[in-house]
Amino acid sequence: QKWVRQRAEEMAVEVKGMEEKLEEERSAHREVARVHEEHSKAMSSQVEELKECVHELKKGVEEEEERHAKEVERLRETMEGHLEERAQESEALRKEAAQLTDTIAELQTRVQELQREVEESEGGEQERARLQADVERLLAAVSDAE
Repeated sequence: QKWVRQRAEEMAVEVKGMEEKLEEERSAHREVARVHEEHSKAMSSQVEELKECVHELKKGVEEEEERHAKEVERLRETMEGHLEERAQESEALRKEAAQLTDTIAELQTRVQELQREVEESEGGEQERARLQADVERLLAAVSDAE
């Protein structure tokens, strides 16, 4: 019986050691689970923050693209306006050039007529001088027009 009692005590000590070891393992598992839970919560929080950052970035990109598109449209309209103005100015200059060409032709014809009159004039020297002055005045006008 002594041996049985001794053996029972030894087994009780072993069981107590196993229980303590089991409790230590359970405590370690609880600590691991707690750390895992904290880590999981922290990661979830970071994921939410990142989602919010991505949303804000997308919103910023969309706003920038919209602002850029408006600026491009404004510049396009401005350029179209400038091109239209240049086209109108070119047309006005073309018409003015055509009128000047016609005026020059008319002045040259008139100069030729006056030169013929000077040559054919039977009037006095004073009449010829007046006609010659008219010719010179018209030649100056032709030169200016050109």
